[in-house]
Amino acid sequence: MKMKTSLSLLCEHTTPEMFRRLCSRAASTYPSRAFSPEETDRLSASLDCKIVTTERIISAIELLLHRVSYNISKPSTVRTSLVDALGEERAVMFSKVWGEAASGIVGRLKSGHHGHHGNHVQWSSHVVLSRDTSADVAETGGVLEVGGKKVRFDHDGLVRFYTQLERIQSAIDNLG
Repeated sequence: MKMKTSLSLLCEHTTPEMFRRLCSRAASTYPSRAFSPEETDRLSASLDCKIVTTERIISAIELLLHRVSYNISKPSTVRTSLVDALGEERAVMFSKVWGEAASGIVGRLKSGHHGHHGNHVQWSSHVVLSRDTSADVAETGGVLEVGGKKVRFDHDGLVRFYTQLERIQSAIDNLG
């Protein structure tokens, strides 16, 4: 509900051109904060709204960027999913901004805290096929060890895990 309310505020307090400029600014610095406190004050005055409202508008844009970058969404998918919440014009604008900024954002995310952390995590995977002699059924299982913690998977969990890895790799490959 908060996101829907924030998107309503976004549409209510910004013109389409202002919305495009805010999205471009946020995309150029994401995942870092796009506006300093002083800039937020000036933006609040130019939008003629309270600072708390301006902060919710900025947070809504940053949350949209977070969601599309986390899912590595295609611009056309982004546009389609946002039409109901933002209207056609703003959905098209956001998808264009995302299309132009996607590779830069994903690059910053990879080289930033998350990417750096992932480069130093020791992990290994061990998949086994066990046989229950009483039922004469073979069962696949797996253990993923990340940073000394073991995560056990049954067959379905293992399939979901590898499917998710393939989807992520495919999305990354499509960005390039």
